[in-house]
Amino acid sequence: MDGYSRTKFPHWINISGTCNTRETALKRDGDNVQVDAQRQAVSGTLDQPV
Repeated sequence: MDGYSRTKFPHWINISGTCNTRETALKRDGDNVQVDAQRQAVSGTLDQPV
């Protein structure tokens, strides 16, 4: 995505261990979300309204 930089959004708080607000929302709202050992989303689908 042009112009996007995750470092501009340092506000994600940890919910449990290394699982932060972003990861929690992706798992909640996404389909087939797969996470790595650090609980970061590595694949899945997020449908967004058009």
